[in-house]
Amino acid sequence: MATLMRALLDVDSPVHRVGDEVGVKVRLINDSQSSIKVNLTLDYLLDNRHMASWSGSAMALPGEATVVEESFKVDEPGLWVIRLNGDAGGSRFTESIKVRVIEAQRPVKLALVYHMHQPPWYMSNGKYYADWAFRYVYAPVMRPFFNGGPYLFHAYLHEKYKDIKVNMHLSPSLLKQWVDAVERGFTLVNGEVHPRGSDEVGLVAKALDMYRVQVGRGQLEALTSVYAHTILGYLTSRYEMIDIVDEELGAGMEVTRSVLGVNPVGAWTPEMAWSMDLLDT
Repeated sequence: MATLMRALLDVDSPVHRVGDEVGVKVRLINDSQSSIKVNLTLDYLLDNRHMASWSGSAMALPGEATVVEESFKVDEPGLWVIRLNGDAGGSRFTESIKVRVIEAQRPVKLALVYHMHQPPWYMSNGKYYADWAFRYVYAPVMRPFFNGGPYLFHAYLHEKYKDIKVNMHLSPSLLKQWVDAVERGFTLVNGEVHPRGSDEVGLVAKALDMYRVQVGRGQLEALTSVYAHTILGYLTSRYEMIDIVDEELGAGMEVTRSVLGVNPVGAWTPEMAWSMDLLDT
């Protein structure tokens, strides 16, 4: 792919039913100083069989993202592959994405569990030696799709699709750092200060408030965990430290309860590590 031209391929949903119209979006990002004509071809394949194709062109303006939208109908179940081939001024590129197509009468049951965690980045003096708990809220790391971080993006996504219920693990240590920032601002060990009224802290407060509302209306099932993200199964199976796990889980539950206002009934096991000994906790 040319260094000054980027292409991002996306679909409206990763799962469709037979007979659906699948929306395809090609986002062309021109980082050069001049317009570039881009010739595009979309091939639709099912089990390595070529089912259909589309060809067209677009003028990618300098310094902007140009969006090309297309759609196609899926009439057979299976794993479809959408393959993009492009030619931008002689430089060629290719991208691909997959879509699962199921029988129309088959019900879809999907449990979504989102895991959001940051370890305690603060020192004993209250200063932070890293700002990831906050940066992933306010920093525009998801451009060009969203002007903010993934933690804020998820909150906005839930507002857009209020009828979709998901499980959300906001780790106790992440929640605690958000509350600290909202109440007092935060200062890094390098001397960088983000006061309580700063734009960055304001976005942290906004994200936290949105999650509280979403949990309160039952859209999000809030999961808790131990505070320090300890590998629980290792402690119980290797050292029989069930009492330590109980104590840590109690501390984590108290943070979740005090910040989000709910009594969590589910817990995230750090690093998804599991042991049957945890059933006794």
